[in-house]
Amino acid sequence: RTAAASGGAVTIEELTGTGRFADSHAQVALPVRVLAACKSAALNALAKVEDPSPSPKASFTQIHQGPNQPYDSFLQELTKAVERDVLHPVGREELLKILAYENANEDCKRVLRPLLSRPDAGLADFLRACRVVGTIAHNTESLAMALREFFPRPRSG
Repeated sequence: RTAAASGGAVTIEELTGTGRFADSHAQVALPVRVLAACKSAALNALAKVEDPSPSPKASFTQIHQGPNQPYDSFLQELTKAVERDVLHPVGREELLKILAYENANEDCKRVLRPLLSRPDAGLADFLRACRVVGTIAHNTESLAMALREFFPRPRSG
C-alpha cells in the first residue's frame, strides 16, 4: 500500500509517476486522493506557464473594455488574465464577475446594471445582455432615452 492509500501524504513518486509508480498498472491503481492531488498540482503548474504570444501581459485590474470592443472579446481577455493570476476557484469566479461589470464600457454597464441585483446572474447572463450593445436597435433605444431626458413629454391636462 502507498502512503496516500493508507491516508498519509502523497509521495513525489506518486505525483510524478516514477519509481514504483513508473508502470501504468501501478498508476491506474492509485487512490482517488492521489489522482486529485496530481490534478491540482498540474492545474497550478499550468496556470504558471507563460503564454508564448509576444504581447505583454496586463494585470487583470488593467483590462478595460474599449468603447467599440465586443463584450465577449473583453470578457475572454479578462478571464485569461484572472485565471492566470488567481488560483482559488471561488475567489476567481467572484472577482471575474465584479470586474466583468466594473471594467465594462458604459453601454455594457447600462445593460448589465439590472443583473447586479440578481444573485443567480452569471457571466453567461452578462454575455447575453451585452450581445445587443452596438446593434441598431440598441443604439436607437439609447438615443431615444437620451432625447427623453432633454425633451420631456408635455403634460396633457
